Amino acid sequence: LWLSGNLISDISPLSKLTNLIRLSLHSNIISDIAALSGLTNLTDLTLQYNLISDVAALSGLTNLTDLRLFRNSILDVTALSSLTNLTELHLDSNLISDVSALSNLTNLTELRLSNNTISDVSALSNLTNLTELSLWNNTISDVSALSSLTNLTDLWLSKNNISDIAPLVANMGLGSGDEVDVRDNPLSATSLNTHIPALQARGVTVQFGAGKPAVEEIELRMPYPENEDIVNGGRP
Repeated sequence: LWLSGNLISDISPLSKLTNLIRLSLHSNIISDIAALSGLTNLTDLTLQYNLISDVAALSGLTNLTDLRLFRNSILDVTALSSLTNLTELHLDSNLISDVSALSNLTNLTELRLSNNTISDVSALSNLTNLTELSLWNNTISDVSALSSLTNLTDLWLSKNNISDIAPLVANMGLGSGDEVDVRDNPLSATSLNTHIPALQARGVTVQFGAGKPAVEEIELRMPYPENEDIVNGGRP
């Protein structure tokens, strides 16, 4: 069911649609998602570009594999800790500072947490199936937890407080064809002169220094409906 890009605020009539597998509600004016709590057959749910602050209603939707909640007002993600079948989770541009509740979502292959207020990413250390991790525009200084994420192919870390990227060199999974973005960070001389060349020697494309916003950041800034395909992830 695709109801995106309208002016919907009340979704209570959806509460009886318990056979739904995919539901798209992005780009509306929804703040209360309590009506979704019983839709336990859902595997794909898109709720980005709304006014949601409380995601407690999603805690029982344990069949979800793809959940998109970016561009809302979410502070607490504790309710998502039970969604262990998730493979994709998009939480960009919210008010999140604590990601400890995500530590057991070990089936995740794509996690987007950019443009929040996150400083501690230690909880992500055991998400070893991740291939894409987006953390740009937070307040991260310590990336030690990322050394264990050996399946990463794309890592976005621009606009943080990172000086030491030695843990990325220690991540021996980063190699030919992989991409790392550490632009707009206060990188140390050792990171610039030793660590970045070490990654490049392994075939990693490293973006560093000051630069234009990453493609992902540009996409998030684009208003609906120009980025309909981006917001929708190419599917309803």
